[in-house]
Amino acid sequence: MSNFNFLEKEYKELYDVCSEMENNYFTSPRTVCIFGRLAVETVIKYIYKFNCWNIPGDGSIKVLMTTKDFYSEFEEVDREKFHIVRKLGNLAVHNISTKITKEDSIKVTNIVFNLATWFSHCYGELDKELTFSEELIPTFRPIENTKLATEKAESIEEQIKTKVDTITLETSSKKEDIKFTDNSTTEEETRRWYIDTMLKAAGWNFIDGSVKEEFPVSGMPIEDNLTGLGFVDYVLFGDNGLPLAVVEAKKNSQRPKSRETPSYPIC
Repeated sequence: MSNFNFLEKEYKELYDVCSEMENNYFTSPRTVCIFGRLAVETVIKYIYKFNCWNIPGDGSIKVLMTTKDFYSEFEEVDREKFHIVRKLGNLAVHNISTKITKEDSIKVTNIVFNLATWFSHCYGELDKELTFSEELIPTFRPIENTKLATEKAESIEEQIKTKVDTITLETSSKKEDIKFTDNSTTEEETRRWYIDTMLKAAGWNFIDGSVKEEFPVSGMPIEDNLTGLGFVDYVLFGDNGLPLAVVEAKKNSQRPKSRETPSYPIC
């Protein structure tokens, strides 16, 4: 059994990618992120093909996620999730020293599952609601070597490229009736996850104490808190133990210098 059996008949290559991701769910977060990134990229390329959208630039997943067509298809919070999956996949391959957590792999797997089921509803024969279940994950020997996982992902990617290039546009979309939604993480959780991932990509280490979360501070503006006490989402520390920067997780709709944003340097 597998959570992705619904893909096997119509989208075998996508099924292979998702299966590899699922097979490593319990043991190798890094491998999960490698195949999770490829799964998201595959679905996006299928969507472009089926909708005859213009493919800009080099056709990379990063570029494909910045077009007006893509923006009209997915809400901002969901686009951010796809970008996180993309970034984690890149880190998993190219930054071996970066720690990919079990929490990362669980979130990636759930996002891919929700995207795959939506895709199959819109461009396949799936006609029922499905829920991801850890009990359906098959007992399988995981790919523990990052190099081997990357090579396997590249091999499948070549098969996918051939498949996408030869698709005939006979699939009728039902997407007008089905809007993509992913409730695996809230908007606030997604913002924090996005920041965590970008800090990792910039080389910050969450283990050695150079990044502290929910850091207590005093001297907050009294109009926000009469005690002057509060917490900062992230404080980044230098090698000398002194703070270098403060990072706050805010809604994208909130301007950095809005009145809602406290003046943390004075704290």
